Amino acid sequence: MSWKVQLGIGILALLGVLMLVGFVKSVIYSLLPVVILLLLGYGAFRLYVATRGKAETPPQLPQATPPAVSARPTKDAATRLREIREEAARQQRQQQ
Repeated sequence: MSWKVQLGIGILALLGVLMLVGFVKSVIYSLLPVVILLLLGYGAFRLYVATRGKAETPPQLPQATPPAVSARPTKDAATRLREIREEAARQQRQQQ
């Protein structure tokens, strides 16, 4: 390639980079006010929440009474069956 073509390509590349930089700069500058407003709004909201104090506790549902459970431990079926048989044997001895 001749030096003229290389110079033209270099100039076009430089112009392309400058256009890209300008585009990015314009996008940043156009979004900057929006970002500032959002940050200010968020800060105002945080201040509002901080100065409001603690929120009231939501109303609680009435406490349901727990189901009645016997204080003694439950017995398995074999133990209960043995107790029933012992009680029946005692009652038979008392009747005789």
